[in-house]
Amino acid sequence: RTLPFFMGLRTSPQLNFLAVWFLLNLGVALRALGLGMPGADKLALFGSLVESLALVLFIYSVNILRRSRPGESPPGEGVFGWFMRAAYVWLAVAVALEVGLVVRQLVTGLEPTLGQLTSFRHAFALGFVTMSILGMASRVVPVFEGRHLRWFRLLWASFWGLNLGLALRLAGELWPPGSGLLVPSGLVTWLAVALFVVILWPALRPASAVARAEPTAAISAAMNVAEIVDRYPATLEVFLHHGLTPLKDEALRRTLASRVTVQQVCAMHSVDPDVLLRELNEAAAGPPAHQQGAAINASS
Repeated sequence: RTLPFFMGLRTSPQLNFLAVWFLLNLGVALRALGLGMPGADKLALFGSLVESLALVLFIYSVNILRRSRPGESPPGEGVFGWFMRAAYVWLAVAVALEVGLVVRQLVTGLEPTLGQLTSFRHAFALGFVTMSILGMASRVVPVFEGRHLRWFRLLWASFWGLNLGLALRLAGELWPPGSGLLVPSGLVTWLAVALFVVILWPALRPASAVARAEPTAAISAAMNVAEIVDRYPATLEVFLHHGLTPLKDEALRRTLASRVTVQQVCAMHSVDPDVLLRELNEAAAGPPAHQQGAAINASS
């Protein structure tokens, strides 16, 4: 729901995600039964394979490893997009590790070593979960708090440090002679996360609130997008022109757009607020809303 909005990703049929939901729940159920029943170890392993299939289908359906839709990749995506795509690459690595360990155990009967298990856990928890959290935070927090990151370029150091630390960690866990890499990997990872916190911390202090515009006032940076489009349907084309293409989706117009202001849109899409406000007010000054009724339906 969120990534297509922020990254302009191609959409997949909802049936794909329904299949992911079904397979993931089935895999968890099989694994739980296998772990809870004596002598049912193979059932648990089969459940792991079903879970892995669900995750592979999810990665494919999200389309995050493909190019964004032509003309719909938000300007200024930058390091945010790298964080999110790297997170899904590490998810794919975690799935590959799990499948390899499960198939090996089914065929040979050999259980995974502690290092092999922890490599999977680190790829999933640190590579996918942590990378996703940091990536979304780097994009969402500054936008919704109305602040720019003063040391934005240093996010690249945090990004590469986190990936380097994780790569060293997996090498040390999967390659016995490389155990000496574990301590340096932990230090590099810790420094990368600490740097990220230092960069993001100033944005956690809310900016001064901007007074909400009165209904009779001109469109201002404090007004939310849904309010503007509802009152002046012709402004929808202006938002679409500046990259807010998810507004084509009526559901997003009713939900996310009702929580996003013009100021936040400008920060999110690297748009000059003066230019956008001027164009919005020019569109709003056109025919009355009842004469523009077809505008939204034509864009949907």
